[in-house]
Amino acid sequence: MINKKIAIATLFLCASQFIFAIETFSKEFNITKDKVATIKIDEKNITVTIDNSTFNLKNIFKNEEMQDVLDSIDKEDLIVIGDYNFDGYNDIGIATSLGYKGINLYRNYYFYKPKDNRFYNYLSNIPTLKIDKNRLVSHSRSSSFFYTTEYKIDNNKPYKSLKKSTIGDITMIEEFDKKGDITKKSFEPKYMTIKTDKAYLYNQPNKKEKTEDYLKKGDKVKILDIDNSYTWIKIEYKEKDKNYQKWIEYLTVI
Repeated sequence: MINKKIAIATLFLCASQFIFAIETFSKEFNITKDKVATIKIDEKNITVTIDNSTFNLKNIFKNEEMQDVLDSIDKEDLIVIGDYNFDGYNDIGIATSLGYKGINLYRNYYFYKPKDNRFYNYLSNIPTLKIDKNRLVSHSRSSSFFYTTEYKIDNNKPYKSLKKSTIGDITMIEEFDKKGDITKKSFEPKYMTIKTDKAYLYNQPNKKEKTEDYLKKGDKVKILDIDNSYTWIKIEYKEKDKNYQKWIEYLTVI
């Protein structure tokens, strides 16, 4: 019974600390040199006040996620301010969650629309976003994978223009149009050498499609494609003055 009372008291104390932290957090910032706004986060709402007018942003927090964020970063990092669509007005980024052992800090980004005197959500759950000249660059990690995603602005709206996915020594680069379709895919480096004693060749990216042919350690191959699971690589290799295209397992070249 005593342990149960202690547990209940501990839960109440933690909940009280959480609510207090959220209720008391606010930040004042400049939209422009002459226009000031205040953003406030409590346990239920995210409110923004501009020119004595207060309105709500969509509350994107779950209590447990919010607690993780508050426990892991400084309160001043909970909200970031910057001109993310390069229109001369400052915008808002609000932390939503942490990922991969606290390395990835995700935020929702709200762009200011002067005509309405309001902020609207244009990017959601974007990790570690930075302003780099006339583009936005996001970096993240998941296990052995490293990702860099670039966004460009068109008519004050962001769209993903490029994504780099790196594992081991290979980086896949995908370029996108404004509709989100891939327009070009390339690889760095373009050529790799086989690192295992035998790299068996497959007709398709499937264990059942294994052939009796293989490449040997030190053989040079050109990378043509990588499957979505990063398990298989489509390659081109030369043999007796002829070019052949097959699939090999990813681990044979990294």
